[in-house]
Amino acid sequence: MKKENEVKQVIEDLMYIKNAITKNSNIFKFISITEILKTFLLVTGIMIIAISGGIYYLIQHYGGFTQIPTEIKTVIYGILILATIMAGIFKSKKLLQAAKYVNQDITVGKLISEVYTTQSLLVIFPFLITIGLTTVFFVNFGHTNYIVPFLALFVGLLCNSMVNIFYLKELSILGGWLVLSSLISLLALITLHPLLIVIFTFGMGFIILYGAILVISASEKE
Repeated sequence: MKKENEVKQVIEDLMYIKNAITKNSNIFKFISITEILKTFLLVTGIMIIAISGGIYYLIQHYGGFTQIPTEIKTVIYGILILATIMAGIFKSKKLLQAAKYVNQDITVGKLISEVYTTQSLLVIFPFLITIGLTTVFFVNFGHTNYIVPFLALFVGLLCNSMVNIFYLKELSILGGWLVLSSLISLLALITLHPLLIVIFTFGMGFIILYGAILVISASEKE
């Protein structure tokens, strides 16, 4: 009986230490975000390809985006808004569920504070400002076909910069693909429609990341 009590006490002490460490450390040290969100990544990639491809087809069919009937454009905007909201809810719900296995006291607010720390914001803000200024520059000078490749380039560099902050080594795969595909787009595919470049960069990027996670998971299990 005494031995059982000692074992129980040791377990309780270990749990106390674990909770103390978790509460004072980034929650992402203790959960695998890519494993949790791999379905989200696949669906996001498919949706980007499907929506971009659908809009591109309509543009070709009607001769331009402005020529697409208002009713159809309303449906497109509705799909984009709904998809964005659903993706945000699904991602937040999955992350919160996983985080609660590590820290039962965590809330949505605490989880957001874990994501948007001073360290992460110092990395994110310069990229956001650069993306905004670059977009304005290309729009003002009529080079809108360069927006998507440069957006992919900056997002790819941002992904690589966030690897160590969120302990996501797989994020470098998406970052590497976005940088590579943006350079390919700038050098060889710049004459293509921007929506096709979105498919090539972001759409394929999420699917490649999903495939990479499956391969890495399988190799780790072996």
